Amino acid sequence: MKITVLLLATLLAIGSSLPFDEVFSDAGGCPAGWAYINKYCYMASTGQMSWEQAKNQCTQRGGVLAVVKSDQQGQDVLKTQENLGHFGYWIGIKENNGQLEFADGKTNTYRNWASDAAKPTADKKCVIGNKIAFMNPLASWEAEDCTRQYPFSCQKRAAELGETTLTYKTPLPDTAGITMVCNIDYPTGVDANFDVEWYANGQLVKTDRVKGPNVRESYLKAGHSWEPSENEFKAGDTLQCKVKACLGSTCTPTGTQKTSNDYFVGMRVEPKNYFELDECSQKSIKVKLVPTVPIRCTNDALSNCNDFETEFGVQVNVEHDNRLKISECFADFAQNENPDESKVGLEIVPICDNMNGNGDTMQVRFKKITTTHPFWKGYQPEPVTIKLADNNSPIRQCYCNDDPHCRTMYGRNYDYHGVGKYVMYNSNRGDYEVHIQTYRCNGRASCTCATAVRYKGVAVVMDACSGWMNHYVRPAGATLPKGMHIQRNCGGNNCRMTVTTPDGNQVRFNKNGRWHQLYVNAHLESGPCKSETRCGGLCTDTNGASWRIPHGQSYFEKDPKPKTPQPGGGQLPEQTCNCNVDPPDCEFNMVDFFDPLNEGAEDITKEFNGNNRRKRAVSALLRTYRQKTRRSTITRAEAEKMCGDAIFQSQVGKACLKLNKFKNRMDTMKINCIFDVQASDDPTVVASSTNTLVESCMFEAVSNPENHVNGKPPTDILDNICENDCSGHGTCNKGKCTCDAGYASQDCSIKMGEAPVLEATKLDVVLCDKKTEECKTQIVYASGILNSNDLTCHSANKRLVGSGNSLNTKTSGKQVSVFQVRCSLPDVTTPSLLEIAISNDGTLKSTDSKAVVIHNSECEQCDANTKQCQVKDKKCSIDGKCYDEGAKNPANSEESCKPSDSQTSWTGKSTGEPYKFIGCFKDDIGDRKLKTLVINMRGNLKWKYMSDTVKKCAEHVKAKNLKYFAIQHYGECYSDTDARALDYIQADDRADKKDYLQKTDNYGKEYIVGGNHVNCVYKLV
Repeated sequence: MKITVLLLATLLAIGSSLPFDEVFSDAGGCPAGWAYINKYCYMASTGQMSWEQAKNQCTQRGGVLAVVKSDQQGQDVLKTQENLGHFGYWIGIKENNGQLEFADGKTNTYRNWASDAAKPTADKKCVIGNKIAFMNPLASWEAEDCTRQYPFSCQKRAAELGETTLTYKTPLPDTAGITMVCNIDYPTGVDANFDVEWYANGQLVKTDRVKGPNVRESYLKAGHSWEPSENEFKAGDTLQCKVKACLGSTCTPTGTQKTSNDYFVGMRVEPKNYFELDECSQKSIKVKLVPTVPIRCTNDALSNCNDFETEFGVQVNVEHDNRLKISECFADFAQNENPDESKVGLEIVPICDNMNGNGDTMQVRFKKITTTHPFWKGYQPEPVTIKLADNNSPIRQCYCNDDPHCRTMYGRNYDYHGVGKYVMYNSNRGDYEVHIQTYRCNGRASCTCATAVRYKGVAVVMDACSGWMNHYVRPAGATLPKGMHIQRNCGGNNCRMTVTTPDGNQVRFNKNGRWHQLYVNAHLESGPCKSETRCGGLCTDTNGASWRIPHGQSYFEKDPKPKTPQPGGGQLPEQTCNCNVDPPDCEFNMVDFFDPLNEGAEDITKEFNGNNRRKRAVSALLRTYRQKTRRSTITRAEAEKMCGDAIFQSQVGKACLKLNKFKNRMDTMKINCIFDVQASDDPTVVASSTNTLVESCMFEAVSNPENHVNGKPPTDILDNICENDCSGHGTCNKGKCTCDAGYASQDCSIKMGEAPVLEATKLDVVLCDKKTEECKTQIVYASGILNSNDLTCHSANKRLVGSGNSLNTKTSGKQVSVFQVRCSLPDVTTPSLLEIAISNDGTLKSTDSKAVVIHNSECEQCDANTKQCQVKDKKCSIDGKCYDEGAKNPANSEESCKPSDSQTSWTGKSTGEPYKFIGCFKDDIGDRKLKTLVINMRGNLKWKYMSDTVKKCAEHVKAKNLKYFAIQHYGECYSDTDARALDYIQADDRADKKDYLQKTDNYGKEYIVGGNHVNCVYKLV
């Protein structure tokens, strides 16, 4: 090699110059006198020149001053100089205006400065390579004065075929279609022929002869995706080109064929399209759908590019398996010559549900593109596949029901009779916690009566310790975290409240008659406990006393602390969508429980957001449940018969016996039922045991894969599970009760033709103050409620100040618990008394009614015992609004609030006479409120002295010992009992000014008299 270099240097030194296309050596296609090194030909000079002289010398020889763009190339150039005597040599790099310019005219990011001090300065702009390892590494760069003399090497491409690359052609005209280009790596400036073969999915689709001194590209044009023509490709194809070459204008390419990279033309999923994930990890999968070619308008099938969507070039609809949700249902790709700029990001969230199943696979699928775009139409990107990891957190159920009988998540049954507040479950991650409250019932037993569910820093409290359901949030006025939902499902003797959290846990609090059941369906989390206290609870440990919460520390009494995100919890997207419905549902919810029992439940999350209600002291409310201990009147044999029929002989019981290993649990339920019946001496507790059977059977059928048929919950069992087993008054058909004649409600427990019965202990009078409350709804407590559209509240409205007519109003009712109806209240003028009865059919009302006094405490003082109200001193209550003494009538500045005259109507301007003006009111001649005509002065009216008419009427009325009089039809003087006069004021149907006469007469006195249908009323003072 050294001999060759010296020989070449000698040739250069004596000025030899051979044409490029003359004689080639055998080594890689270099002309005589040039040395082949790694696809390039080199010629070294032993003479020394300035940088510009060296550059020009190389150009004359058909090459360039040797450039260095990699470590390898630096070593190659060094080899051409290593036996020549100087310590440095010029390379084809020069600084210009702060930028490095390469002699071949192409840019590059490679740099190899010997040190920072070696970089270009104002006096040193040209670059040498170091040949001697004295101060700097070999082949490293150093800036030098461009006029200095150094040896150099010339460089040019060897006449051989390099790497063949395949990509898309850009830029193109706006209306051009997609064109792929096969780039041929071969020296330019010499005649050469190339044979190019194009392949799509391994099949030859086109052959092409490329020739000429500077043509080094072959093209393949896209066709219509639904019907590509010959020599075309479509979206979804994987392309490849293969090239042979020969040097010369008439030669035939032979020899080695160079194969390009494979190029997929379509949309690819990045970073990959297969994932494994724990469905309850609260982590999302972030992917990008990236086009591999530009999204551009093309008019090869469109009359005008304006016919194509300009904002979004292509839209891809997204669908998914039901156990996934996604951040967007449409992937909109904007037009852009850079495909990476058109990419669309998506987040996929596995739904944490109540079905266990490790190893299940799910997909997000992209539908076929339906846009009119001729290239993309009909193309369908590959799906994203997700496999549930083997460590998928299993969902388990635990409960503490009635007095209470508990079952842990690990299947252990135990009874716990402690009274107080306890941790029911606390998750390992610390985001989720459930508290339970029990109280003393039936003498010596304890009963479940309330629960509090915390997710992060907000707790939902559901409290029935009073016998009536009360719910609220802590802290007061808090908004529930996104994805947290509360549902209510009431009907007949059963009412179910369900809280679902975004991490896939569910709490169900059932009220069955006067009995309560608490179910916790939670995903067992692996890893260490991250809670501030212990993890677990009554759901995991039978040592109940250890889970007692100190007084004042439970969420029934104390606000939860704000929670910071725990490591490993993941960040969920702000929006997730169910794209399988039309229109897509993008409500944030990471949980989708398969819950046939709760179909049709009402989502009442908004009722909790900002809810400030608190419960009353429990000690004052428990009298409903506390009963004296007494010997049971129900024999054991009777209890065994009741419970055996309910658990084993019922329709739901027979269906649940088919479940894997479920009979032992049913045996335990029967034992607990017998105990409860005898302990409570109450046969209605059997329905509560049936509820336990229904909930447990449903959970086991849905969650346990061993019970599934063809991967799905068993319909033959689920179809026979109904609310309370239809209460013995109906048949369960596909999970819904078909009630016997004469019965109704979702559990067939309500007998038709009977009115609801209001709870006698809850008929106390309610005072609703509009100063501090909206007074739009009222809870009425009753039994025998049928939750339907015909549930009606009947309100009798009576004015409580002065006299007035009673008005009867019907408003809608909503069952919110077993014994509770929320009635909408009519809009009334304060103060008013509403007597509210309810009916199931809009007609047959309850015998008793609930009394509600609506008032404004700023103006009125009311007594709940007497159901009466009085207007406060120095106040006027007019049209339901409160006015201070002396306040002007907004509609008539001549009138004001004068409590000494009237506290319920405006008082007119004083006339100086022994009477005062009250107001002018509409009055039908055929049905007067003031019926007695005292005197008729119309036959002798003196219009210029009309004040005499008013004065004369007053004198006649005073003689009859009456207080009120009215002028109608300008001269008719009427009066009657005071009560009838007050009818005007109470009704306050005031007349328009155009219907009465208000003037000043020739005496200078103002008078006001009514027209034909108007009575202008005065009061004697």
